Amino acid sequence: MDGGADGGAASAAEKPIDLALIHCLPFELLLDILQRVDPKTLILVVPAVCQRWRAACAELTNVVIDLTHLAEREPPSFRALHPLLSGAVESDILFAGAGPDRSKLTVALGSIFRNTTAIDLSMLVVQDDAIATLVERCPKIVSAKFVGCMFLTNQAVLALAEGLPNLTTVFISSGSVLDSGVIALARNCPQLKNVDFSLNPFLTDKCVIELSERCPRLVSFGFANCTSLSDRGLTALAQRCPRLEMINITGCFVLSKRSVKALAEHCPEIVAVEFSGCRGAVTDDSIVLLAERCPRLSRANFSGCSLLTDPGIASFASNCPRLESIALEDCQHLSDASILALVNSCPHLYRVQFQGLWQVPRGGE
Repeated sequence: MDGGADGGAASAAEKPIDLALIHCLPFELLLDILQRVDPKTLILVVPAVCQRWRAACAELTNVVIDLTHLAEREPPSFRALHPLLSGAVESDILFAGAGPDRSKLTVALGSIFRNTTAIDLSMLVVQDDAIATLVERCPKIVSAKFVGCMFLTNQAVLALAEGLPNLTTVFISSGSVLDSGVIALARNCPQLKNVDFSLNPFLTDKCVIELSERCPRLVSFGFANCTSLSDRGLTALAQRCPRLEMINITGCFVLSKRSVKALAEHCPEIVAVEFSGCRGAVTDDSIVLLAERCPRLSRANFSGCSLLTDPGIASFASNCPRLESIALEDCQHLSDASILALVNSCPHLYRVQFQGLWQVPRGGE
């Protein structure tokens, strides 16, 4: 009897123990766990674990594909992360993004995560056809960011407009976006709230007017260095989009103070303005009106706006109690009196940029 017991114990000890209990979890519980994984691990690690996990990826909801970390360093060694993966999984995930062009990686991830709702490929090399395929495979995308994707053209914008009617956020600064692309977005995506088409020099008032007519719920608008923007387009935007909170028109030097005054008169919810380089638009009277009519204003950039004077900044500061940050670089008519007025009138102010103020004593910095 004792021998039998010993034999049974030995047999039990020799029996291999499966430590990968997570593979035995009910599929619904696995989905719940994976839904809580951070976005970076989810898109680059989870699909490569096994076929079951990869299949689960197709069922996950509200997935965010954010590959911006790939622009910050050399391409990662995907094989080092997963040395034991099968070739079938490796082929489209691990090596699709090994080169500088992330188009294949984008398409592969779109095939796996069909319920993607947000994509950010900013500062990466990606081609138009990859965006078109992504849109086809992930029609639930509501946020698309392609800042600095210089290989994208107007065709990518048209693909977004045609395939993603529920878009609320679009950022694309490639240098090649045309009026026709923005107009298509305005007509097909009426829920747009956040747009940024900065660094696209071919855009004109025509597309801005269309945006203002079709997308009245805009909250943020970026058109930096789109140098064809004039008062006609911006005043139309101000009049038809009263919910605007953030606006970036840096470098739009054609604008006059009429545009800033239109924003002040029609958009009382404005929180942040980027007016750097808008010399003709930013004057003492226009920024004072902005401060008076926009009580929530907390961030302002007036760098390079050389028409500003100390009395104008003092009046602006006295009407802008919530101001937290202001940039006044290269405003040659300002002196340390402007800095003192800001400090004395704005209790929440924590940042003032004033390098290049000709009349500020060097020790004042």
